[in-house]
Amino acid sequence: MNGKNLNVQYRRNSYAKKRIKVIAVIVCIVLVLLAAAFLVIGGMLKDKVDEDNQGEAGVTTNGDAQTPPHAELPSVKGYGMSILGATDSAVSEKASKVDQADGSCISFSARGSSGEEIYFSSVAQSVGKQSASNSYLKVSGIVSRAKARGLRTSAVLPVSALSVEDDLERSVLLAYDAAVCAELFREGADDVVITLDEGEITEDNIDELIRLAQSVKNIDGEVLVGISLSRELLAAEDSEVLVSKLWEAYDFLAYDITSIEEGKDAREFAEENINSEVHYYILRYNMRVLFPNVESEDLVSMAEVLSTKGSSNWMTVVLN
Repeated sequence: MNGKNLNVQYRRNSYAKKRIKVIAVIVCIVLVLLAAAFLVIGGMLKDKVDEDNQGEAGVTTNGDAQTPPHAELPSVKGYGMSILGATDSAVSEKASKVDQADGSCISFSARGSSGEEIYFSSVAQSVGKQSASNSYLKVSGIVSRAKARGLRTSAVLPVSALSVEDDLERSVLLAYDAAVCAELFREGADDVVITLDEGEITEDNIDELIRLAQSVKNIDGEVLVGISLSRELLAAEDSEVLVSKLWEAYDFLAYDITSIEEGKDAREFAEENINSEVHYYILRYNMRVLFPNVESEDLVSMAEVLSTKGSSNWMTVVLN
């Protein structure tokens, strides 16, 4: 009788132990599932917070325009000079004048009116477009004289390859442009602004311009390269799509109003070109406005018009 009771008691103890083990396993599984759920939910909440913070910190508001998150570049007050036939002393003199005028940047066009490089260019020499014994200034020399006055340097690179009809030839020229752009930056220029003729940015060639930016970055990922846009483009119906694509590809955007009629009043010219059609874009993308090379009092008038629109990011461009 006692033996039978012991067997019953033993079975009960064994069953209890098994049940405890099952419960323990179930509890462990539940705890693991809860932990996983907390991790997932926590990650989702963190992503939401990061997204909200990015919306607050990465987007700056200028009136009704919001600037999408992008590489931060300082606004400049730039003064252009021609380096064609210039000397080192001329650069030093220009840097002194820009400094006295409370400017922050010297701009120079890297190409002449015929599309040739007008600085000492190893890239141009490598393809036989320039003699190694030329008397052109070195970009590094221009940069060092500007920096001695605490100034930035911005190289303007006119690109005409898009006007070439043959696609193979056009691709070769754009690859060359990318190499020149990278060279200017490696020689010390703080940034490079690619300029195009009016009407050359279209839906048909936007991909080529994006590839141009990518080619520059493939050569040197540190290059800060911008592209100039015309009033015609910004006023077009499909401008928002094209501009946003270029913004994603380039480090900054510029607004080109360098062509002014002879005898045109500078203030009137600025008011006509910095109007409601383009004002939104200038603020949204903090576009660098490229002014024509005008007399100092006329430049003051143009800068004042831009300032009333909420921007002080500009530089003059001397066309060779």
